[in-house]
Amino acid sequence: MELFWVAAVFGLLSSAQSAPVTSCETLTKHDDIIRDQLLGKWILIGETTDKDETLSMIRSLVDTVFWNITETDTTDGLQIFHHQKTSGVCASLQMVATVKNKTLTMDYPYPATSVKLTSSCPDCLILYSTNIIGGSTIKEIQFLSRRNTVSTEELDEFKKQAHCLNLPSTTILDPKKGFCLDPNNTQDLTDNLTPEIMKKVDEIMKNPDLLKSLLTEPAIKSDIV
Repeated sequence: MELFWVAAVFGLLSSAQSAPVTSCETLTKHDDIIRDQLLGKWILIGETTDKDETLSMIRSLVDTVFWNITETDTTDGLQIFHHQKTSGVCASLQMVATVKNKTLTMDYPYPATSVKLTSSCPDCLILYSTNIIGGSTIKEIQFLSRRNTVSTEELDEFKKQAHCLNLPSTTILDPKKGFCLDPNNTQDLTDNLTPEIMKKVDEIMKNPDLLKSLLTEPAIKSDIV
């Protein structure tokens, strides 16, 4: 789910050849999503979306991301805590999701549905998502792991999956930049992502020049989250 760059955009506002068919059929196969197996901490290794022209500018600002997933009092519910460091500044988001019929569904801060793709990595999670931001539909693939780093082979497999889904080249995050672990030094954006803000995010997504102007504002640099 594309909280990765939504948090970054909110910070700005507040201040080739196809792979063989058989290979792609295997790499993009949907696996069952078992709620209890999602619980715990996940590190975002890398991701990409089909809106690469705009998002490539935002990705350069994001240092690291991790999720902490806990169960809710319903049999299919999950609470996802998204922690993100952007240009050295920490922010967090909380959202509730449900698992049903091989699909992870979220309603806030924007509608999103995710399926789990097959992976040879035993402690990894590959999510292929459809996100609705304002009036835009964004396709995205994310690579998460229990580990801070993964092997070259595991990373190559993820890149092939993105290629099979006709998505741009992946962005890989650097865990050496550190993670946001101190809640006292983290801004909670959960209640700030109103429908009006999400419309603003959509406007920026559709206007790379507007985003570029925000990124070049001198006052913005220290306020990005």
